[in-house]
Amino acid sequence: NALKIGTDTQGAFRNIVCRNLILGGIPDSLVSINGHFASSGITLATVDGGNVENMLISNITINQVRCPVFIKIGNRLRVLPEWNIKTPGYLKNILIENVRGEGNTQQGSFISGIESQSVENIVIRDFEIKMKGLSDSVFAGLPVNKNEKGYPDANNFSTDGLPAHGFFVRYSKNISFENVTIKTNEPDGRPCFVSGEQTENLIANKNPFVLQKLVDFSQEPQFIKNATLINDSAQVKVLKYRIGTLLYSDKSAVVTNVDAMFTDAEYILWSTNLRSSIANELLSFDIASAGTLYIAHDPLYNEPDWLAKGFVNTGTKYKMGKLNLALYKKEVDVSQKITLGGNHSGVLPVKKGSNYLVFFVGK
Repeated sequence: NALKIGTDTQGAFRNIVCRNLILGGIPDSLVSINGHFASSGITLATVDGGNVENMLISNITINQVRCPVFIKIGNRLRVLPEWNIKTPGYLKNILIENVRGEGNTQQGSFISGIESQSVENIVIRDFEIKMKGLSDSVFAGLPVNKNEKGYPDANNFSTDGLPAHGFFVRYSKNISFENVTIKTNEPDGRPCFVSGEQTENLIANKNPFVLQKLVDFSQEPQFIKNATLINDSAQVKVLKYRIGTLLYSDKSAVVTNVDAMFTDAEYILWSTNLRSSIANELLSFDIASAGTLYIAHDPLYNEPDWLAKGFVNTGTKYKMGKLNLALYKKEVDVSQKITLGGNHSGVLPVKKGSNYLVFFVGK
């Protein structure tokens, strides 16, 4: 992090002025073994009970960072026993103004307290930075890790993309954004300002915040039914699989750049261990309605027989995280039973299994 309060915050940080700073990552012209991006430009955090207040941060350049501004209260409370600190500290009365920057990535900025302690009285004004755009709006509806007792770093909070491409704010009150402009190098599907839980009196360029609506992952599938592991032995073992409706994200994968035809599709996402990834029969399920079944396969691996014989390569690519997957399809009928195998054929080019993604689009 280029400028950071903490991490150890047992005592108070008060009455601090920061002016005329160039913050961020390593320029591309220099050699770096750790990459060219900083985690954040400005991090203000208290996690061990200390109070942070009365700060002026002015005339700042922020270049090549993942999260331009990261403001966080936590409840780690790692303190010396004699200090006897039992409750989280407060973080309030912060002015950040006259900020410029470019070359930043798509994560966005983050302001968050915790349920028992809000961030208060933050003004960010005359703020204009350039960031990488993120065309998908899916991230606007994905939950953001609470990590209340964890390490306060932007790397622990939705690095692929926060719900807002500008500022995502939760557990906060009296937060004002004045003359704030976030420019992206391509259209971004997320709003600039998004509000999460427990916020009060948020103002964004004189406009109200967009209230986050979380994607509902609890819906029962209507068309992909009765999924069953065909062989759950040591040699053919599916580590996890899930059936549901788009959109979906967990620790195993993040689905991005979803084509319009998949917006309401049902899906199966599972990851396999090494041996199961070369099996011809892994998972079976029933089709409850006629439609089209799509398989997203990594073209870096040999095309397995079950996929080549049963599906047609559409010639188009599907994006999942950083992977460009080949898209296969077949037409299916009501009550048809489908059997899927692993995603490799022959000798494995890698030493681990990988995720597999199946979409069903009903007619």
